[in-house]
Amino acid sequence: MVRCVVAAKGAKQPGSVPGFCNAKMRVNRDVSVLAVAAAAMERNEREPGLPLMKCIDAFTSSGILGLRWCVESAVLSGCELAVTMNDLSKDCAALATHNALANLSDEHSLDPKAVEPWGDSNRLVELKIPGTTRGTTHVTVKPAGVALHDQPHDFIHLDPFGSAAPHLDAAVSRAPHLGVVAVTATDTAALWGIYPAVARRHYGAELDVGDNLGDGVNNLGGAAGQARRPPWFRELGVRVLLGAMARAAARHDRGIVPLSCLASDHFVQVCVRV
Repeated sequence: MVRCVVAAKGAKQPGSVPGFCNAKMRVNRDVSVLAVAAAAMERNEREPGLPLMKCIDAFTSSGILGLRWCVESAVLSGCELAVTMNDLSKDCAALATHNALANLSDEHSLDPKAVEPWGDSNRLVELKIPGTTRGTTHVTVKPAGVALHDQPHDFIHLDPFGSAAPHLDAAVSRAPHLGVVAVTATDTAALWGIYPAVARRHYGAELDVGDNLGDGVNNLGGAAGQARRPPWFRELGVRVLLGAMARAAARHDRGIVPLSCLASDHFVQVCVRV
């Protein structure tokens, strides 16, 4: 079990305070833990004796997902992992490092006072924590694109605040052959066809949901002229995101193979092999 210090006071939405942890996204994190474990087992069966599988959580915030990889995915797969937890915010990196030390080192305890009020994180950056059976954990403070381009990662996870579109090229271009990219997008108004113009602008998707949407349409209040989503909105969101990833891969002469798709009330998550 992973125990983490996360933001509480004033944490109402992603980006509101450093270390935000959305309890409603637990299912998304559960699926990511299973995806890393499955990728690690498949990689080990395909080519035994390879170096540690490199995984990166490019928007780590409190570090809870990366630490679950270290503990849960490693146990499920029986494979050691080299996990990088990255965030542009130094405050988030400080919190992620504190949580990593508390969970992966016997010499540290989980103490919220140690990271409040988000003290100087400079001494915590680039810290490597060796584990006996869990591989290594690496915390970095970089823009997501820079962290992805620094070195290839066998498993890339993107869960940005807002649209994932600006980060797709960096992810699919830097994943190694047979690498796995998991993307979580929370801009569901665009993905679900509520705002087709935004879907076109962000994801290059031409949506024509039609005027006769049939039963099951969410009229968002029922006022005339308001945006509506079609009854097949969840599948639509998955297809829009997958299409954007396929086009991003094609720009770099690469291709993708969908492995899993999940559309929930708050997000769309897809996992592909490059």
